[in-house]
Amino acid sequence: MRRHVAEFPDARVVLNMRSGSWALKLPFLQEVVGHSLRSIYLVRDPRAWIYLMLYNSKPSLYSLKNIPQHLSLIFKDDAVREGCPSVAPEFKTIQSVLSRSEANPALVLAHLWLAHTAAVLRVNEGLPEESYLQVRFEDVVNFPQETAETIHTFLGVPLSPAALNQLLFTTSTNLYNLMYEGDISPTNINMWRQNMPRKDIRLIEDVCGGVMKRLGYTRLAS
Repeated sequence: MRRHVAEFPDARVVLNMRSGSWALKLPFLQEVVGHSLRSIYLVRDPRAWIYLMLYNSKPSLYSLKNIPQHLSLIFKDDAVREGCPSVAPEFKTIQSVLSRSEANPALVLAHLWLAHTAAVLRVNEGLPEESYLQVRFEDVVNFPQETAETIHTFLGVPLSPAALNQLLFTTSTNLYNLMYEGDISPTNINMWRQNMPRKDIRLIEDVCGGVMKRLGYTRLAS
C-alpha cells in the first residue's frame, strides 16, 4: 500500500468495511496513507442502538445475529500475536459478563458499546486534528445542514445544493429507511425514549454514562 501511494500520490484508498473494527485501525492507516487521510467516526446513542438490537423487530437482531456467540469467538484465541494482544483491553469486561449463565442482553450490548467506543476514543486520541472528525448520528438527522457543512469543510469538498437538498429530504420526510431500523426522522431515532423499558435505560446509562457524557449524550431525566 505504501509503494502504491508513493507511486500514485492522487490515489484514494478504499477499505472493505466488512472486515470489521476499522475505527480501531485508523492509527495504522494514518501511518500508511499519511497526512491526506480523512476519517469520519460516526457515533450513536447507546440507548438508541440497543433499542434497535432488542426491541425494534421480532425476533430481535440480538437473537438473529447470535451476538453472544460472536462475542465468545473474540476470546476463543486470545493469544498475544507478535507482541500484540488480539483483543483490546476494553473488551475484557465482556468476557466476564458472558460467563454468567443467563447474561442480560441489555447488559451485554451496553458493555459492547462501551468497549468498542472507549477503545476507539483511546487509540485515536493521538491522530492529527485535521485528519479525524467525530460525528453523532443524531446530529446528522436533527441538524442535517450544519452537520453536512461541517463534514464537507473537514473533507475539503464543496457542499453542493443538490447534495444538501437530498440530505434534508432524507431526514425530514420519513421516506428513507435504513436496513433493520426503518424510516429515518428526528422522531423515529428517539423511539427508545417511549418504548424501551426504564430498567434497561437505567442499566445502559449506568454502564455507559462516562463515555456517553464525553460524546455529549445526557441521561434521561427520572
